[in-house]
Amino acid sequence: MALITEIDDSDERFLHVKTTSNPIIINDISTVDYSDINVFDTVVNTSDKNVLSSAPTCHCGACVGLDRLGDICPDCQSQVQESTQTGYTEDVWIRAPGKVPSLLSPAFLASLVKAFIKKNPKDQCIVSWVLNSQARPSKETAQMQLWRDEYKMQRGLTYFINNFDHCMKVLYQIHGQNYETSSMRVMVQMYHKQIFPRHIPILGKSFIIVEKNATGAYTGQGISLIIDTINLIKGIDIDNDVIQANDKTIDSRAARALLNIVYYRLENMKLELFKKKSLVRQHVFGTRAHFTMRCVATSITEPHEYDVVRLPWGPSIAMLRLHITNRLMTRGYGPSQINTIINSSIHTFNPLISDVIDELMLMTHEGYFDILLLRNPTLGSGSIQRLKAVVKKDPFDYTISHPIMNVRLLNLDFDGDNETIALVLDDVTRKQTEILKPHYAGLEVTTYGQPSNAFEFPKPTASIIYNYLKDQNDLRIIDHETLNYLEAI
Repeated sequence: MALITEIDDSDERFLHVKTTSNPIIINDISTVDYSDINVFDTVVNTSDKNVLSSAPTCHCGACVGLDRLGDICPDCQSQVQESTQTGYTEDVWIRAPGKVPSLLSPAFLASLVKAFIKKNPKDQCIVSWVLNSQARPSKETAQMQLWRDEYKMQRGLTYFINNFDHCMKVLYQIHGQNYETSSMRVMVQMYHKQIFPRHIPILGKSFIIVEKNATGAYTGQGISLIIDTINLIKGIDIDNDVIQANDKTIDSRAARALLNIVYYRLENMKLELFKKKSLVRQHVFGTRAHFTMRCVATSITEPHEYDVVRLPWGPSIAMLRLHITNRLMTRGYGPSQINTIINSSIHTFNPLISDVIDELMLMTHEGYFDILLLRNPTLGSGSIQRLKAVVKKDPFDYTISHPIMNVRLLNLDFDGDNETIALVLDDVTRKQTEILKPHYAGLEVTTYGQPSNAFEFPKPTASIIYNYLKDQNDLRIIDHETLNYLEAI
């Protein structure tokens, strides 16, 4: 799972998809032509025959099963592959309809909605009221009245896009803020082209289907938003499709479709993907990657470096098994001997294995193992870090010893918290992950230019320092102002 801090160019992605497949554009799907409806249902609808499976399959689905792996399907001429190798394709897209000049990036629009509302994004949201000219809230807020009466502003997606800078300034002014000095202004300057795409993908069934069992196929709650989005845009650009809508209605339908996608991102994706019992957490518990370990974290209380983690003996041998095997082979050991040595050393200290691990460390860039450390399921800035690691030589210590000065971003309080470790295997990955070093997390990602809480003292650290200073007999090193500050923490 990766967190992307940039707004991607969906138009560029659409052009790429066109070169590799035949994407469906909802705007051009007829609501009365059965051939169009059948093609559309095959890609979007979630009937039993279309529920995603982990079994190897060909492109058309005619050849399925582990026994067919690698075969060429006689119908579609594609190879039967594992589902993990086929990847996810964005098959269904919406296009800016009618006279609407462009759409708005869902990532940008989600940030805009979050900037002006603290609770449910659907509750009296000024952004949705401005974009959807046909919205009629039960009670208008003071900001809505200012927009219409004092600033004489119009509503609608087309008006907002055509007068974007002015609308953004007024939107901030009616909330007592300055758009020119806001982090949103910086985002707009950096990603102006990406914010106004002509094409946006609709989430496919791989994001909607949750589970299939003996009682039926179950979907997430957000499917209603996706279906509503599809129905709003389906056939909107076909001249003779049922009832022709006027420009104002088309504009409103496009705005509602965009807002549905945003609501799905803000609410349903958070609930269905990122919560403790959701899909990402299930994936973490249900799979295991090579060159990784997962252990309970404990604190280092003796003098140490803030970016050096101490790994447990047994799990480190398992993580480095391939590397240890290679080094032992260069020393003349055979495969059977190597397996015996490694397996017998998991719970027992072995000087030979210790010597090999030290040799491996000397071969690294700085004399330490480079690792990626993640405290699941934390997903904030700095929650995944590129750190250095050494291996503890005590076979009875199965914990990861973590620097006490680097716990704030990981939300680590040593009450049984687990940490996941992934070994950085090459120089390319090491250079790519430099930005994940903890000192780069000094600024907030979501609030431009604002300091994060990365360098705040956690209470255990403050307590250790406070007690140490208070117990010293040499009063020259005691700063009473510092003591008062630490005691307040």
